[in-house]
Amino acid sequence: MLERNVTLDRAWNTWDPASPAALTYLPAGFTLRPAAYSTATGEANWLTMTPETRLGPHGPKGEYIALQTAHGGTTIGIEYAKRDATRIAGRIQLGPLGEWGLRFWLVLAAGFDPDPRYAAEILRVAGSPGTYLFHRRSVSIALTFAMPPLRDLLSANPDAALADLAAGGYFRPVPDDLDPRWAMSRFNAEETPEITFTLAAGGSPEAALSQARADLAGAANIVGEARATLDRMRPAAEISPAARTLHAVGDVVAWNTVWDSFNHRWYTALTRRWVPVKFGGWLNWMNDMLYHALLASFVDVETAEQNLRTTLTMATPEGNLACLLSEHDEWIDRTQPPIASYILWLMYLRNGSRPMLELAYDTLATNHRWWMRCRDGNGNGLLEFGTSPTGSGLFAGTKLACKDESTMDNSPLWDDARYVPETRTLDVEDAGLNALLALDAEMLGQIAARLGRPDDAAAWDAEAEAMRGRLQELWNEERGVFVNRHWDGRWSEHLAPTSFYPLLAGAAKPEQVERMVREHLLNPDEFWGQWVIPSISRDDPGAADNVYWRGRIWPPLNFLVCQGLRRYGRDDLAHEIACRSVELFMRPWDTERHCYENFNAETGEGADSIDTDSFYTWGALLPLLGALDLLDVSPWRGLELGDDTNIDVRSIHLADGLYDYTCEGRFRQLRRNGNVILRTDATGRLTNVSLTDTAATLTLPPQDATVTIEFPSIHPDALLAITADGAPIELTPAPIATLRLAPSPIGRTLTIYFRRS
Repeated sequence: MLERNVTLDRAWNTWDPASPAALTYLPAGFTLRPAAYSTATGEANWLTMTPETRLGPHGPKGEYIALQTAHGGTTIGIEYAKRDATRIAGRIQLGPLGEWGLRFWLVLAAGFDPDPRYAAEILRVAGSPGTYLFHRRSVSIALTFAMPPLRDLLSANPDAALADLAAGGYFRPVPDDLDPRWAMSRFNAEETPEITFTLAAGGSPEAALSQARADLAGAANIVGEARATLDRMRPAAEISPAARTLHAVGDVVAWNTVWDSFNHRWYTALTRRWVPVKFGGWLNWMNDMLYHALLASFVDVETAEQNLRTTLTMATPEGNLACLLSEHDEWIDRTQPPIASYILWLMYLRNGSRPMLELAYDTLATNHRWWMRCRDGNGNGLLEFGTSPTGSGLFAGTKLACKDESTMDNSPLWDDARYVPETRTLDVEDAGLNALLALDAEMLGQIAARLGRPDDAAAWDAEAEAMRGRLQELWNEERGVFVNRHWDGRWSEHLAPTSFYPLLAGAAKPEQVERMVREHLLNPDEFWGQWVIPSISRDDPGAADNVYWRGRIWPPLNFLVCQGLRRYGRDDLAHEIACRSVELFMRPWDTERHCYENFNAETGEGADSIDTDSFYTWGALLPLLGALDLLDVSPWRGLELGDDTNIDVRSIHLADGLYDYTCEGRFRQLRRNGNVILRTDATGRLTNVSLTDTAATLTLPPQDATVTIEFPSIHPDALLAITADGAPIELTPAPIATLRLAPSPIGRTLTIYFRRS
């Protein structure tokens, strides 16, 4: 992995998907790779992902990295910390032990990935035991240990050297290779239960060595300070009953962000454990990449944009975004549900990056038109999932390919669907798909308007409205819910959370929302329960299978349904789903640091199925819902501030600054760039919160008591007008702009106009 396509501040990181404990410096293709040998088991390995692996805190740029694993019953704790962009301090602690420490050995292999284009040099530094220099092209790297290794070996092949250790044991000496590329430093748990070291990259051997030596005495302090700094500086959101939601999002994104050496880029993988073998070295699933972009936008904007760019590279000549691209296969005959424009707009509302809109707009507009052209098998304007006559991907031209396009591959929704070869679609008009297409058109309209394309915006708005109208054809009045429909007019017998997607599209009438929520979402025989939301209704015969999309809980479904409830002002229910989602996630996260792909809808367990990964990126959508419950930016309600018993949201980057949102006594307080801009004792979710140079707005829900609202940054002398729902109101005399409002059974929108300071 000798790569220059990365900025210096990201050069050191856990880029190797096969080895979470390995630390790589990309510009030189240099890696520090820990391994362990147990005499009791006679085995040695590179500390790959195992059930014992606990991936700990991980800064977005590798500022601080911690993990714990085990081998042969011995626990191994590893920490890396950046002193600056080129300097690393590390600490490895061994114990509790599974055997006599003399018999347990930790191996640190340091060297270069093979690359026939560039020569590599490695040498021991004379007179300095435990100090090594590595050189390739214009980069020198120094490695120095606080205590020198008990044995070391200069090796041409670290895999062979590790296999030799397993075969011959720790006593057998092995001579250096003639053309080494790796230094294999060996320590045992008896003499060195703690191993401290430093690494430094420089433009010369002297510079690298000087920096590594200078840091060695304070290496432990560097590690401790980096841990504290990461905890203090990264975004954080606390929510009752669980906490650390955004910390979890950041750690999951950082650990699953790996280097794609085939395409020379970094990206956030579905799960790092799938990359090396299952998919041949790199893999991109379209919907996953978009969720990864959204998740990263809260903790690492550069990675968020990189994930979005990766998604855009999945566009095919036909116009769709491919379902899957990997080294082993390409599924270009199918795509996945059209969430890209929505995700892009959510990202824009947070970071204000117009260039990302410009980069993505034409590709996403073409993708939408592809849907309309290629997935209306019966020509009635309501679309189905399908598989196009292009490419040779696995399952192309089959019913399974159509189901893949839905992402819900084995859902009971498709048990009674028929694949129609003549149209290459299923014979079922899908309520969720058509709702997402209406949302896609609406978001494309927002993007077009922001890019100064009014004609495009008007056309997209008209298309979105027309699709909302057509969605009413999938409303089943007898059942009180949107339902999939077969071409012969039969209603599907199955219900999934996708039946609630029309809320996200704004396509449901208020009375329809009321029925769907009362009769279905809150019905314990269908979707409600201690753990929510199952991927098929609980009373569906397929739910008992508890396999993949047959009954289990999937984080993307919770996310999209919750966002739809927010759009319709059902904040009480969205809050409840967010809290249950956080609790579902935090149980295995707090005990095992596992982030599951899906969960048992009855027990809440993640590990009970072989068809769930234990560190899957989109699992972090569950804690994200907890953070969004307290502070969010919505396409429909602007900046939203939640109300909870425990509010502590810090260091949230939005387009206009850095936000903190906390609670002091009965008053909630919002800061921007360190300055208090809103203080109130109002209850409920506040929406449309905004403060510009000349106006402030705020929408209050109904209030049972008199409330106080303060805008500390607005001086009363600068006021021009104050309105509530457009009607003038008076300001309460005070040194700062202060409103005191009587109780009200309805919500009110306040607007304050003032002179620019």
